[in-house]
Amino acid sequence: MWRVTPGQQLRHAEWDDEAVVFNNLSGDTHLLGADALHLLRTLQAGPADAAALAAAFEDEAGSAAALAAARRLMREGGADMIKIDAAAEFPQVVRTLVDAGIPVFAQFGLTPQTASKYGIPYSAQNSPAAQASAEAAEKLVEEAKLLEAAGACLLDFTNSGPIAGAAVVAAVKTPVLGGFAGGPWLDGRVRLAHTAIGYGEKWLDATTETYANTAKAALDAFAALIADARAGRQIKG
Repeated sequence: MWRVTPGQQLRHAEWDDEAVVFNNLSGDTHLLGADALHLLRTLQAGPADAAALAAAFEDEAGSAAALAAARRLMREGGADMIKIDAAAEFPQVVRTLVDAGIPVFAQFGLTPQTASKYGIPYSAQNSPAAQASAEAAEKLVEEAKLLEAAGACLLDFTNSGPIAGAAVVAAVKTPVLGGFAGGPWLDGRVRLAHTAIGYGEKWLDATTETYANTAKAALDAFAALIADARAGRQIKG
């Protein structure tokens, strides 16, 4: 088991990948690398064995990689905000980005990757059965609070349903949005534009109500154009 000496304080100044650490017990000053400083920070939270320290370094490496990717997206891609999927599994990544001044849109809820832990089969996705139940609501509320505490500025609650969705909105101050199985109980809605206007081929014979059926309108228009061309008539447009 590893631990810091009782009374030891971590007084340091850091730059790039190095830090100067002052030992308040001995009066000595040490020059440390980033890994050594991270080890000391981890041990400040309490004693840890080798496995726990290894896990802490894995988390640190993952957060560093996510931060580098987020900065590149903002610098080269012009992103104003970074969305993190399954963010409740990686709250340290959310915190790392927020601490670096990067706004985070944190997704959580029921997806094909996470629904099984709530007893919802993959085949039930995008159906009423994929909505969060009352039994799942308490856990999902805790996940929302965790992401809010990590600094997320928006929450994306997938397949919330009216029970867990309303419970989460009441439990946090951060705006909660949602797409699949969302509703007026959320603070806002997410909908793919091509879904809202029935753009794809699948909407030709669909019974789901959309704001328009662009696929049917396009098919009818091209059928008329082809008919005019074949009949030797002047085409429109």
